[in-house]
This record gives sequence, structure tokens and C-alpha cells, in this order.
Amino acid sequence: MKNKLPEHTLLQTKSTPWQYLKRLYGDLEVSEEFVSCADAQLTAFFEDQIGMKAEWPIVLSFATISMPLDYQRGEVSRINGELRLKYSLLKVNVAWESKTPGKIYGLGDVNFDCGDLKFWIEGLDKEKVMHFLKPKWTLLTFLESSLEMFKREFNLDMSLGFAHSLNQQLTEQFERLVGVKVNKEIGLNLHSDYNPVVVDGVAQQKFTSKMYINHNWNPVTVCWRSKSGRVYTISDRDVDPNDIEFWFEGIDPVAYHKQLYPNDKLPFKIKDLPFELNVLRLNMNCNIAITLHPEQANAAESLLVTIGNFIDDFNQKSEKRNRANGVVHSHTGQITPEGILELEVDTGFSGPIFLKNFLKMLAKYPEVAVVEVG
Repeated sequence: MKNKLPEHTLLQTKSTPWQYLKRLYGDLEVSEEFVSCADAQLTAFFEDQIGMKAEWPIVLSFATISMPLDYQRGEVSRINGELRLKYSLLKVNVAWESKTPGKIYGLGDVNFDCGDLKFWIEGLDKEKVMHFLKPKWTLLTFLESSLEMFKREFNLDMSLGFAHSLNQQLTEQFERLVGVKVNKEIGLNLHSDYNPVVVDGVAQQKFTSKMYINHNWNPVTVCWRSKSGRVYTISDRDVDPNDIEFWFEGIDPVAYHKQLYPNDKLPFKIKDLPFELNVLRLNMNCNIAITLHPEQANAAESLLVTIGNFIDDFNQKSEKRNRANGVVHSHTGQITPEGILELEVDTGFSGPIFLKNFLKMLAKYPEVAVVEVG
């Protein structure tokens, strides 16, 4: 009598993934009865070990063209397979043994007692399974596969320790400068052009990469140096995460926001602004026009001074934190004959962060009637 399968199973159907074995290896016998028994037990094993239902897209498959068959029959029998998950796959072995001493079961067996068999999955790593199903998104979410691709395409070895520090620091920096959390539409694609340089007597290293933003590929350079003066290479395995410092050259927060959210006016949300805000376009070089209420036009000069002080203070605070929020490269301001404050601001990489803080600052001044960014 065939085992009754649970509603959701690792094999999804009773025989299809196993029948593929027969198509690849014509002399290999695989019985539907054996598959049904294995499927019920393996599904229960997975759900017990991982603590979740074995639902789509979780599928256990065997012997693809790129994964030759490794079938070992013995007191503990094994066959190699792949646990296919939402974002990647995990190589595993399906193993089984008989509860009856000396009894050996094979893939093609029929008319046997399923209760005499015990199936399990070797290599089932709960942390990896959850990572491939519900990852915490970073710029290099699937770190090991990124390093394998980097090695394969450019014949360069990057150590896991180096990559961990790079990923942690640059993910935090990206989220701070761009103003969005890294998600599945954002990633860093490692490239070559590995280039050591010396800046102001300090050894720095860099290589070019591509920033993937919602199906757009943007050039960017990854740079690093050490606080101690040590020259780190990408292959170093004894990287001190408290000594090495990473940063980007060429990151463009405004462009990334447009690529992610083409219909949004701003790369952030500010509720209940007391003035009218018009955004014509967002660029790193911003033109900002501030119109005051007519009865408060005489406040223009003092507000212009306040704006200059605000920008200087923004830069100083960011500098103290190793330019954590970027810096405004330059700014000029004037008052037109009509009493409008016209600003030209090169926001550099601080774009969204600066603009958000700038608008919050202006919200404290009731004389401001309209702000136009273009």
C-alpha cells in the first residue's frame, strides 16, 4: 500500500524529479513506490529540521546535466541532489537505511514496508536554507556565490573576511547616502581593474564595479585603506574589520532613486511641510528657489545667512564622522529683485540626506511660502 503524501511535498509530484534520473541514466530503475515513501519522510524531515512547510518554491531534485549522478547503495545508501530554494540552491545528499539489520533497499524496489525505511537529508543547513528563502538584503547578499563568480570571471581571489567587511560597510554607507534600504532590486556586481594608488602619502586600493539598481547597471568604484597604514589586498584573510575602511567613488544617489522610483518626486518622505514644495528634477547640482510670504520679504537676508550656516554645520558634522553623510561641495546664494532666494548647491554624494535635512530646517521658518527644486 502506497504512503499517503502530505499536501505539500519536497518532490511536488510523486515521480517527476526522480524520473529525470531514468532519462539521464537509462539503466537506472526508479520505482514510484520507493519515491512515494521517500517523499513523505523527506518532507517531514525537512519541516521538522527547518521549522516551516515544504511549500513551493522549495523542491528537491536530482542529477541535472551539470550535476552527475552519485548513487551509493549500501547499509546507508545515498544519492546526491539539490534543494532548490527561492533565490539559490543547496547541494545535499538524500540518505536512507533499513531498520532491519542487513537489509538494503534500492531506488527500484517495490512491494516493501515503508515503515522499515528511514530517510534523511545530509547537508541540510537551516541558516543557509532561510538565507536562500528569506535573505537579509545587502549589496552582496549571496556572498560566497559572488566571490565564486569574481574568481571565475576575473581570476582574482577575494577572501571571505575581506568581502564581509566590504559588504557590511558599503551596505551601511549606501543606505545612508541614498536614503533607501537595500532590497532585491539593489546589488553590487564585483568587477576587476584592481588598482593600488597613493593619495597624500596614504596607500589606497580600488577596483571598478557595477551598481545594479532595478535593471540598471551604474559604474562605481570601491575604495579602501587602513587606519593603521597597513596595505590590505583583496586576498588577505586576516582582515581587521576595525582597521579597514571602505567607501565609494562615483555613487549617484539621485540617479539611483530615479531608477528605483521613477514616479516619486523625492527620495524620502517628509510629512506636513508648512510650505508649498515643487520638485522639477533632482540632480547632484541643485538649483533651489525659496519664495517668502510677501509680508515677510525683509527676512530674506537673515535666512540666506542661516542657510549658509546650516550647510557649513552639515559638512562639519559629516566630516567628524568620516563623511558619513557626504558633504556639500559648494554653494552660492543670492536674493533676486523680486525677493526670491536663489541657491546653487553641489550636493555631491550627500544629495538626498542633505535635501531632507535642508527642507526640515526650512520648515522651522514660517516666512517660507514656496520651495522649488530644479
